[in-house]
Amino acid sequence: MRTTIILDDTLFNRIKPLISKRGLSEWINNRVRDFLQKEERRKRMAELEKAYARASGKPGRKGGKEEFEKDFEPIDMEDWPEW
Repeated sequence: MRTTIILDDTLFNRIKPLISKRGLSEWINNRVRDFLQKEERRKRMAELEKAYARASGKPGRKGGKEEFEKDFEPIDMEDWPEW
């Protein structure tokens, strides 16, 4: 895809030393790719933290220890026969 990007002169002067050999298009593509990868990683980490919180049984979280114990409450109340 071809697009037009208008850079402020002061901004361009700051990045010019970074892009001298590679070219502006490649440099911008790499920066955008890096940004998107960081955003995806941040979202995955947020989802992972939620999953860990649910699995650890923190109160108020669906699927936690309280939910697990509640599901097996009738089994826990039965006594084993004594021989």
